[in-house]
Amino acid sequence: MNQKKQLTIFQENNVPIIMIDEDERSLSEYAKELSSFMSLNNISILETTKSTAIIRPSKISSILIDNINISEYEEDKKPQIKTSGRKEPIKKKKQKKVDIITDVD
Repeated sequence: MNQKKQLTIFQENNVPIIMIDEDERSLSEYAKELSSFMSLNNISILETTKSTAIIRPSKISSILIDNINISEYEEDKKPQIKTSGRKEPIKKKKQKKVDIITDVD
């Protein structure tokens, strides 16, 4: 089964950045290389097989690395359809004809 790595990058006062990488290395080897990236002070480019991010490593508080299966990743990307809690169909209301109102003296 083909696996991918999902990186979740947590930064100061920002929404996490999620990146996908198809790297075949073990999590420990991958984490060691990524930790060397974290020691940089300047703005840097973090490139994976699927995307690229321009990041200031000094603003990153942590990075979570997960192995994911392709099927899990593809399932997450499917559009979610929100439904209301209503079980019965919505009934149309009857429209009533209204007289035209004219100016009043």
